[in-house]
Amino acid sequence: MLLTLTTQYAAKGYSAAIVVQDGHVFGVAVPQEGVEPKQYLLGLLEHRFLEDALPALEIMAEMTNDPEILYNYGVCLSEMNRVEESVSPLQACVEEAPDYAHAHAALGFSFIKLGQLDKAESVLRDAAKQLPDDLWINRNLGGLLAKRGKHEEAKPFFERALAANPQDVATLYGLALPSSTLPVRFWPEIRTCGLRIQ
Repeated sequence: MLLTLTTQYAAKGYSAAIVVQDGHVFGVAVPQEGVEPKQYLLGLLEHRFLEDALPALEIMAEMTNDPEILYNYGVCLSEMNRVEESVSPLQACVEEAPDYAHAHAALGFSFIKLGQLDKAESVLRDAAKQLPDDLWINRNLGGLLAKRGKHEEAKPFFERALAANPQDVATLYGLALPSSTLPVRFWPEIRTCGLRIQ
């Protein structure tokens, strides 16, 4: 399969190769005229080459206020467990692009990881206002509120997340946590996910 895909890209004028690195086999295809640096970095991130992308993201974040670069730099740092460092580029992204809801969500998630729950709640609420139907934002805000004992406040956010994806196990679990407040209509879905209702 990999050989076929690599051959197809080569036929389209790409420089293509199969690379073996650290016990992994990769197909690499690069257009003859090169790749725009930002797109190259986003491709590295998409394929989880975080350590490879990080130095270039850091340099680009210093050179530009591009919200997409700042966002991805912050998320990359967070995913590499450099959470404290992730806050600065994510805050810069939010300042540069206040409507970038996923940047708000990522910043909120970093604050959660750092135990700064008041800041996390504020940022996630802002994100939920901007993208009220977003699964990830609603699920994380619901989870944070539930973690803080605000189960009634959490429920509408879990319900919005569930509306976005009725099969989302994390959302179903979040709804099931305070089982005494769990609407009966969710019990069949939770049972199919293997969660126990007390």
